[in-house]
Amino acid sequence: MLLLTGPSGSGKSAFVLDQFREAVRAGRADMRLLVPTATLVEHLRHERAREGLIFRPELIQTFSKFASSLAADARLVSRPLFYVIVEDALRRVAPGEFARVSDAPGFPASVAQTIEMLDAAGCDAAALAKLRSDAPLGPALALIWREVAEQLRARGLVTRAGLLRRAALGNTSVREIWFDGFGAFSDPELELVEALAKTRDVVVTLPLDGASRATRERFVRMGADVRERQATKNDGLSYGVVRFVADSVEREVEEIARRILDSGREFREIGVALRNPERYAGLIEGVFERFGIPARFYFGGDLTKSPAAAYMIATVDALLSGWEHEQSLVALRLAPRVGVSSAMDRLDFEVRKQLPGRGIAALRNLANKQSLTRVLDEWERLDSWRSRKLAPAAWADKLSSLRALFTPGQIDDKQAWSSVLMYRSQTAALDLFASALEEASDWWNGGTEPIPLEEFWRVAKAILRITSLRVEDNRRNVVHVMSVYEARQWDLKLLFLCGLAEKEFPRRHPQNSFVPDAAIRRLQQDGMRVATSDDRNAEEEPLFRAVAARAREQLVLSYAREEQNLPSMFYASPSEEEEATPVRPPAQAQKYRPASAIVSADLLPVLKERSAKPSVTGLEAFLQCPFKFFAGRILKLDQPPARPEDRLDFLQQGNIVHQVLADWYRERPDIGEVFEARFREKCAELRVPASYQTEVLREQMRTALERFERNELWPAGNSAEIEHKIEIELGDGVTVRARIDRLETLPDGTVAIVDYKYSSAVNTKKKVEDVTLLQGPLYVSGARKDHDVSAM
Repeated sequence: MLLLTGPSGSGKSAFVLDQFREAVRAGRADMRLLVPTATLVEHLRHERAREGLIFRPELIQTFSKFASSLAADARLVSRPLFYVIVEDALRRVAPGEFARVSDAPGFPASVAQTIEMLDAAGCDAAALAKLRSDAPLGPALALIWREVAEQLRARGLVTRAGLLRRAALGNTSVREIWFDGFGAFSDPELELVEALAKTRDVVVTLPLDGASRATRERFVRMGADVRERQATKNDGLSYGVVRFVADSVEREVEEIARRILDSGREFREIGVALRNPERYAGLIEGVFERFGIPARFYFGGDLTKSPAAAYMIATVDALLSGWEHEQSLVALRLAPRVGVSSAMDRLDFEVRKQLPGRGIAALRNLANKQSLTRVLDEWERLDSWRSRKLAPAAWADKLSSLRALFTPGQIDDKQAWSSVLMYRSQTAALDLFASALEEASDWWNGGTEPIPLEEFWRVAKAILRITSLRVEDNRRNVVHVMSVYEARQWDLKLLFLCGLAEKEFPRRHPQNSFVPDAAIRRLQQDGMRVATSDDRNAEEEPLFRAVAARAREQLVLSYAREEQNLPSMFYASPSEEEEATPVRPPAQAQKYRPASAIVSADLLPVLKERSAKPSVTGLEAFLQCPFKFFAGRILKLDQPPARPEDRLDFLQQGNIVHQVLADWYRERPDIGEVFEARFREKCAELRVPASYQTEVLREQMRTALERFERNELWPAGNSAEIEHKIEIELGDGVTVRARIDRLETLPDGTVAIVDYKYSSAVNTKKKVEDVTLLQGPLYVSGARKDHDVSAM
């Protein structure tokens, strides 16, 4: 076995590729080039094809796929199914230590990731259970791990570490193997490499850094012939390095787009490496689309957010809810061809007004479009599923048939790439939906006992939630946007490494919540290579240098100083940095130019008619925002009705109080009884559910009204007009309409205008002092026509 080590740029990969080329030209097929990721496999295949090499695709593979071929009898558990098994084990074992957090979002995933980490290092549940003093949660985690292992054995499944151990016992006709692009190897991986090296020619390349030191030492103990190569080119950190700073992440990404377009290079020669894809990937996608930059993103998406999968998931949820209307609206909004339509908007408003509600029949009575009734007809055919029991495999087939509800669009040569990508995403989501259902049926290990849909869907939905969606993108000339782990295996002429802010890159890794560093050091003493938080922190600098060295001509480092971020230690001297320059996307040809004013002779009279008699609040809305006034008062656009529990908003509370005071003022009966009657009427009218929140609001309003009743500022006996209507002429045919809550005649014959505000004293005082509000002055102006106003 030959081990090639050396810094980045020392020619290790070049040596391996030369060996591979010679073998291909010699017509050999008994060799393999193994790399860490499927995307690197694709990249290397394409690069060799461009050189004119013709070979079978399997000659370049991932390590995992090659291991699977050596252990054909082993069934590797998928990541989603493994997480579901862990979640179920957590529920079955229910250790007391996790009782308060076991249902918290993300907790089962944390347990699964910890088990995966320990399993990959050669640890097992027994070793973990012994760490009670250093890892108080270790025994509880070990109990869950034992249950997970038992569930895997019952289903005939293995973890990746188990697959590698099986593969070490396998056989193959391959005689020569090159391992390239790896930063380190886990213990199960090393066992397989060692087994292969006993009977085959094996060449391994490793970087010369601290992160790979332990792996290099293991190869030395295996007796490998170690050859250290010297760097043949600059490491990319001083020559050909450009640094720039931007005021925000958005400006940082826009500056990257500008530099890509100004570089004059082919897009395929450019890459963007991300340490924090969650923060940058979505923003880069949007900015690159605006700038017309084609890009391929090497990240998986969330399957449940794909419109195709989301519609089917929402439909099953609505079915199991008995077509509860709020859940049904979620599904209808996702329905193809009808979810975004004026008919759907009208149905949405009408259904929301009548919430809570349930049943297809009630939805059908409100649907006013044939396209909507067709969707409801399809749902009605599914309704019987709720009461049926079928074998898990039969449920998988039944639910797979739901893909007929969502037909992806047709692709033609005239469509933009964004449309092509959308249709491909829809097709891929439908395929993944079906495969996830098959995985869910594996949960029952081939069992044929009939189960209800609800039980099957619980497992299926958990798998769907974890399944990642990746859309095939075979475009040749695109910018490559990838994680830093992926980027360290590529060679690119221009490489952007963004997000170089403190705590972003290098990242500070916390200790594992279940197995702290003290316990991990105990495992290390027993020969298990599990990384502590300090070990992972130490890997950040070698990772940066490995990525930086992949830029053949220019490396561009950047960071955003928003929120007073400091530059990363990897950003180096800020004295050499450049400022991001203002930039706009290339101008796109406009198909039309919207009118800047309403000039139609037909519309002007309508506008005059609708604005001739505005209310006081309408005028205030106009002063605040003319567009808001136009949308609400002229076009009369409504917002969606509030959820039942949110319908007693401040406006409705004020309406109730006004009605109570109007009923109470003349005769002055018990104000509490008047309020209770009005409150019940309003709750019935708005369909407000009985709840703790409703009771709190009821008590607050009643208390406020009873306090008002006890106030002696306005003694009984004065005559008063309740809800007195007034009109104020403003000229040019504009008349303001208003209604005064109470116009009270005082003993001296003058009148006082009383306007009720159901608000805090502080807020009410602000209204009095705000000179931009029109209600007070206009009320006084309108009342003075017929009365001597002495107070407002």
